[in-house]
Amino acid sequence: ITGDFSISKNEIIVRDKSIFKDPDRIFEAFNIYSSTGKKFSSHAREAIRSRFIFINKKTRSSRAAIKHFMEILKGKRVYETLKEMHDTGILDRFIPEFGRLRHLVIQEPYHRYTVDEHTLIAVRNIEMLKNTKQKKLQHLADMLKDIKQEILFLSLLLHDIGKGTPHKRHEDSGYRMLKSVMERF
Repeated sequence: ITGDFSISKNEIIVRDKSIFKDPDRIFEAFNIYSSTGKKFSSHAREAIRSRFIFINKKTRSSRAAIKHFMEILKGKRVYETLKEMHDTGILDRFIPEFGRLRHLVIQEPYHRYTVDEHTLIAVRNIEMLKNTKQKKLQHLADMLKDIKQEILFLSLLLHDIGKGTPHKRHEDSGYRMLKSVMERF
């Protein structure tokens, strides 16, 4: 795929795991994951997972990391890629406002799942709706064609970030957090 990434036995492999000391390369790897439709080899996945600590304040504002992330949101495997990023701890470090939602249980009718899973399932459902073959849902799928996909998925990803704070009105704290994320991006 590149000088550092290849596909072998239908998996993404990395020539040298030390490239992940550069956090931008982690996002490049996830962009490749998204665009190829292939999964990481267990070696590559573990190398990425073990480097999540390198995702820091500098990375959160890195033009290269943000570009790769936005490419992922424009792609065809958004849910699957975001889920893999979340499972490896990368998403939580890149957007710590979202990371606060990990395993968070909210007792209200809209949340059958933890808040992080609720959010990722919303992304999955929109992605499925875009590709629906059901006639009853086709008008909704058609509406999605006129929307910038990356903005919609980013909005879904961040829609409940205020729930990770102790304030009663999560919308207010969520807005302040959202403003911070948008300034970084």
